[in-house]
Amino acid sequence: MNLKRKSCLYLYRSAPRPLWRALVIYPRRATERIDPCYASLLTLPEVQRVYLEDLAQVATPSLGIQLLQLLITPPATVFEQGHRLARQIRTASERLPLPLAEALDLIETILVYRLPKLTRQEIQTMLGFTHADLKQSRFYQEVFAEGRQEGRQEGRQEGHQEGRQEECVALVLRLIKRRFGRIPAKQSQQIRSLPLVNAEILAEALLDFKTLDDLTAWLEAQADPAS
Repeated sequence: MNLKRKSCLYLYRSAPRPLWRALVIYPRRATERIDPCYASLLTLPEVQRVYLEDLAQVATPSLGIQLLQLLITPPATVFEQGHRLARQIRTASERLPLPLAEALDLIETILVYRLPKLTRQEIQTMLGFTHADLKQSRFYQEVFAEGRQEGRQEGRQEGHQEGRQEECVALVLRLIKRRFGRIPAKQSQQIRSLPLVNAEILAEALLDFKTLDDLTAWLEAQADPAS
């Protein structure tokens, strides 16, 4: 069932019938395919079509339009444009229509989508994201929330201190998995055995790690305090 059929079915089943508007976004006019069965829908005043290729010609685009432009910018120049936009919004953060962290997160998300050969971490580094930027990002906040929930479940039957340690370790392991993939069982066990204070330090340090080798070096340093 395509999106048009789903939309019609939703409106039909909704009670009371809601007021509605639809925005249909195409990269360019050439990609539009009109189904004869639903052609009349596109002529309704409630339906508006937007072609991203038209936005490339806007002389003084708003932040929203500049973000949409990133979706159609050629791959060879999309990162340069995204980097320039990130610098621009940093210098005008007080005039942004949304929080700075959300604007940076949108740029990052679009670049992750447009540049699949680069990891999220590589894009963050190339954009010059600071430690504070990363902690405010949606990616970090979602992982943090998931880790806290997992930790609560694992530590529910333990004492308060043990529960906090389980919660922090769950967050750390989830961050590592999202950034570097699966790690050896030995390293996972090392992390699970960390005291709460050390686990919290590792959660912060992870934001600065570039590769899995950084994690390995950190864990080795914990095993050999004299190093």
